[in-house]
Amino acid sequence: HVNQATQLLSRMHSLAKDDPSLQPDLYSYTTVMTVIGNSDHGDKAKEVLQILKQMINEYEIGNTKTKPTTLPFNAALNACAFTWSCVNTKTNAFVVAISILVLMKEHGVIPDEITYGTVLRACSNLLPPSDERRDWMVERVFSKAKREGLVSNMVLKQVGFAASESLFESLTGRPKSDHPLSTSSIPVDWTINIGKTHREMREKV
Repeated sequence: HVNQATQLLSRMHSLAKDDPSLQPDLYSYTTVMTVIGNSDHGDKAKEVLQILKQMINEYEIGNTKTKPTTLPFNAALNACAFTWSCVNTKTNAFVVAISILVLMKEHGVIPDEITYGTVLRACSNLLPPSDERRDWMVERVFSKAKREGLVSNMVLKQVGFAASESLFESLTGRPKSDHPLSTSSIPVDWTINIGKTHREMREKV
């Protein structure tokens, strides 16, 4: 399925030379990254990063149909988060996830609650509890989600998996034995922007 998806993308590029209407769009790229993310490829994090960069490059040279949004970035992050392999491969996938977040910021794409939940999942799946980067990253991600009002049930669930007991209590004010928390049990301002459009959020900044 992965080879078929990437071949289709290449085929669309070839056809677009004669018919620009056949250029792959944002959803074409997102679909391919989703297929890769659902595969058991050990290097799928690197594969989706390459495709994400290709999509961004397409936009920069004039394909307006590939203007970056949260959707493809979340698909790429999800592929990283669900990398199942040896410790070194998982560590590399975590580094790729950080690179994707950097790209996201560079191109002005605003994270949503799915972004934050997926990054927290990457922390718990890719880094062992003994890795000091894990709690450091979890603290940064959850605190940012709180500030932006994007603490969804998904974010709460994933922070419970990713944070140490002491960090969980520090971040939520609740013992980890209360996990999973729900949005009904946390301050309203932590959740105020869930589901809002990026335009509405940008206007508030």
